[in-house]
Amino acid sequence: MISRAINLPLDPAQALRDLAGQFPGWKVWRPRVFDGEFPGWAATRLGRPLTVQDNKHGLEETLFSTTPDDLKQRLTKQTALEKHLDETGLLGVPLRAT
Repeated sequence: MISRAINLPLDPAQALRDLAGQFPGWKVWRPRVFDGEFPGWAATRLGRPLTVQDNKHGLEETLFSTTPDDLKQRLTKQTALEKHLDETGLLGVPLRAT
């Protein structure tokens, strides 16, 4: 069930739009399996590809979750980590054009 604590709607299409609006550096989507079902939620980072060093610091190219709540939490953590790495000079090259 979707948690009301982070204010995501119950409608999956609206949740997709909301997440995409809150995280413009990511492409938010629903993976579809062979039978047409949507088993979860995903987000793929936009911008330059991640380096091995970026991965070692904990940045991920694509996130998979079972709920929009979990995806939002993971996107929030990735955004905070990216900001921290950028501020401390560990990111090297920015992931997105500023």
